Amino acid sequence: TQTRLIRVERIGKNGAFRFTSYGKELHAHARPPCVALMREIIAERGEPTLIFPHASSYKEWDSFAGDLGLSERMFHVYPEYGNLVSASVPAAMALATQQGRLQRGDQVGCWVGSAGMSFAAYSFIY
Repeated sequence: TQTRLIRVERIGKNGAFRFTSYGKELHAHARPPCVALMREIIAERGEPTLIFPHASSYKEWDSFAGDLGLSERMFHVYPEYGNLVSASVPAAMALATQQGRLQRGDQVGCWVGSAGMSFAAYSFIY
């Protein structure tokens, strides 16, 4: 079979075998619905003690929380451990528990997203 090459400016932008996520643009698209989802959760369940975001972007997730006036409640794992992908939230929760910042019975908020533009906001009692 013959393979057809498709040249697209964004594919392979940083060279072969290098990932480019265009994270700022992804977060820009996700921001309105993610903030709206968390706003709904807060209206129903109250403000979370801590919010654990996916480790895709410290700055962008902080800006989401800023829209809700909750920047001080963000707990990021990214600065110390990088993007742990799907382990970002459970790893951050374990660290917050070890540091005494998260206790059993606390209301927890979470924001996660994926490059496929799937995202979620959720809350639960720890």
